Amino acid sequence: MMRRFDATLSLDFYSEAEITEITVAMIKAQGITANEETVKTISRCGRGTCVLPDQITSSLVKIAQRREKKTVNKEDVLHALRGLQAYPNGLSITEKELLKRCISAPLKPMALALGLGVESKAISRACAFLSGMTSTKGEATPYIHITGSGIKTTNFGERYLASAAKDKFAI
Repeated sequence: MMRRFDATLSLDFYSEAEITEITVAMIKAQGITANEETVKTISRCGRGTCVLPDQITSSLVKIAQRREKKTVNKEDVLHALRGLQAYPNGLSITEKELLKRCISAPLKPMALALGLGVESKAISRACAFLSGMTSTKGEATPYIHITGSGIKTTNFGERYLASAAKDKFAI
C-alpha cells in the first residue's frame, strides 16, 4: 500500500468481542440463526481476523440447507471446521502437530520445522499464538511453554488435544 498510495496504514486485529459482533451480522445476513455459545465458538476461531469465521459461516449455510434447518449449533460448527481442515480455536494443522509432537519431550524449533516440513517462521508464528492462549474468561492458558531446552506442550495443550479428539478431529 505504501508504494502504491504513498500512505502508511496501521491495522489492528479485531478483538474477540468485535469478531463476535461481525459473526452475528454474517449469520443474520445468511438467513440462519445460532445461539450465543455457537457464535462464540465461531468467534474464537478468528484469531484477530474474520477470515475463518467467514469461511465457517459460508459452510454453515450449506450445512443448514442440506439438513433443511435454519438454526445451526456447535456440532455444525465443528463439522464445518473439519471440512475446512481447521481445528477448534482456529488452530492450523501445523499448530496441532506442534502440540502433539512436544508432549513427551521439549523439541527445538528447527527440529520441529524440519519434522513438519515447514519454514522456521511458521514455527515462530505458531509458538507466538500457542504461548499466548487465553480462556474465555481472559485467563492465561498457554498451550506451550518455551524454554532453553525447547518447546513443550503444557497441560492446557494436552487438554486441548484430548478435547479436539473427543470432538472427532484427527489428532
